Amino acid sequence: MAAPTGKGMWGVGVRYYKYWIPAIIWIIVIFSFSYQPAAQSSDLSRGFADFFYGIITFLLPALELSMSEFHSFIRKTAHFFIYLILGLLTNFSSKKSRVQKPALMAFIVCVIIATIDESFQEFRPGRSGEVSDVILDSAGSLTGIIIFNVGGLILTKKNSRGENNKEQNSSAGG
Repeated sequence: MAAPTGKGMWGVGVRYYKYWIPAIIWIIVIFSFSYQPAAQSSDLSRGFADFFYGIITFLLPALELSMSEFHSFIRKTAHFFIYLILGLLTNFSSKKSRVQKPALMAFIVCVIIATIDESFQEFRPGRSGEVSDVILDSAGSLTGIIIFNVGGLILTKKNSRGENNKEQNSSAGG
């Protein structure tokens, strides 16, 4: 019998599973929103819509926007941003877990979660799963993954410039 390697799913060391905890918690939050019956989900988004609609119509009185259009906009925007956060978290988790292609792994996980989420809604009273929402969720995830990676590149370049300046200052002073 072979000795255990300490490797889990996808060849990731067991000690790296802790990095997935924030993403798993966020997935639970996403599924809890999907579990809501249509009336409860609509009430929640309508509360946000009412609040922001009042602000927008106060600041931009010439804007002709119906409340129902704005409510729909709020619901779709929520999809996008909830999955943008999931994209950030899963990319972080994948990268910290030393997965070979962390952005790809993160995107695959997000698309699978979006598909499960929308499929699950088919079984909730008054809800329906929409392919367009899976696409919107995937776009939000991809945006989060891009932000994570571009932000990482910017920070890496900024840190390397700082290190180069320190080296130049120490060699000039020595």
